[in-house]
Order: sequence, then structure tokens, then C-alpha cells
Amino acid sequence: MSHYKTHSVERYDYLWFQRYQAAGNLEDVEWIQQFVKLSRQEKGRFLNNEVENPRFKCAFKGDTAPMIVAFSNLKEEILQTEKNEIVRDLYAAKIVKEILRQTMYEDTRHGNDVDFFDRSIRIYGQPKKRYFAYVAARIQAELQKDLPGLPKKSRQRLELVFSKIDTTGAAITIDVLPQPSEERGSHVSSAEVKVIFDETINKYQLEGWQTEVDVAATRSRFAVMPVRRIVCIPGDTMYYVDS
Repeated sequence: MSHYKTHSVERYDYLWFQRYQAAGNLEDVEWIQQFVKLSRQEKGRFLNNEVENPRFKCAFKGDTAPMIVAFSNLKEEILQTEKNEIVRDLYAAKIVKEILRQTMYEDTRHGNDVDFFDRSIRIYGQPKKRYFAYVAARIQAELQKDLPGLPKKSRQRLELVFSKIDTTGAAITIDVLPQPSEERGSHVSSAEVKVIFDETINKYQLEGWQTEVDVAATRSRFAVMPVRRIVCIPGDTMYYVDS
């Protein structure tokens, strides 16, 4: 069993975690931002409703095959040698998803939309049709309002895109949403949130982990990059906490 003890903290997966990190280090968001591009012409075709699915170009010239082999071998080794059932099952399931992700990168490079779609659903799931239809219907309703900040051309493009979405299954009420509250409590800044995360990381002795505030304000939600051990915090944001 991969049982390792340091700093008074028992780490049953210490060795496997090191091996898992060494097998590959591709992050979805960073990989897409770096290698997947959309030409101006293809973007225009999509915005003008000429194509339903724009064709992306992948600039990745590497080979994910060695990583897939490394993860496959690691999974077999864990299944055969790890005695802790929880560690064994968790890592086996995690590696299966990681192999799917690596294969999905290959789908992107080869323009294989069908398999990419199938694998992405197996990894991340997909929205329920009724909720998707509900959101689309709400956006369509918003587009009918007077929105001074929305350029006419952008409105027309949005109307065109959302006109193709079937909203007949949008018969749900706002009861599924949390009730709005006037008393939202006090608020904290991104910098204060960073302090909270940093204190938690130190408290639990999470070696190698750090926090990073998105000062460029390009991120709208929290994210965790396990390979790089980074907790990403949206910048220029105020968060409300209960009083």
C-alpha cells in the first residue's frame, strides 16, 4: 500500500500521486487556449449563421500517445499492487478519465467532432435539455427588451443563433433557482479570498499548492489546476458572505 507519513499527515496515495503527475501535465483550459484557434473567416461564418458548428484549427504538433501509454500502465500497476481499496478505485477511475481527456486532445487535432463530443460527455457530462431550453428561452426574452449596451448587429446575431434552439421544453419555473435576497451580508475582495485559501493550504500542509488571482480579469469563476497545484481566483470581484 502506498502509505506515506510526513508532517504528521498520513498520505495513503503519496507515491501514486507523484507517479500520476509524472505521467502527464496537460490542463484542458490552457491546452485549448494555446493550441486551438478559430480563424476570423470561420468565426464570421458562425456569427452570420452560415454554419452551425465552426471548424477549429489545432496547432498542437506533439504526441499524446506516450502519456496515454504511461497512464494505462500506471492504472494496471495500481490495480495489481495497491491494497487500499479506496485508493485503488479512486485512482483507477481518475486515470480512465485522464486517458479519455488525452484521447479527446487527439480528436481535436484530427477534427473528429463526433468522438470529441462523445468523450467530452463521458468526462464532463451534458446539460439537461429542459434546463438548456429554459436558459435559451430566457435569453430570447431578454433580447426583446431595450438593451442600450448591446449593439444592433450583436443583437441580430444572437437572435439568429438562439432562433435555432428548440425551447419547447422550457416549461419550468424559477422555483429551481435560489430565491433572491436583499440582505446579502458583508463582502470580501479577491485579495481577501486569496488570504483565506492561503491560510487553509497552510493549515492542512498542502505542499506545493498556491493561489493565483486573475489580475487580467479574464476568469469569471474559481478553478483548480491539480497538475500545477494552483487554485485560480477571479480578479476584480467582490464576494458576499453571510453576516
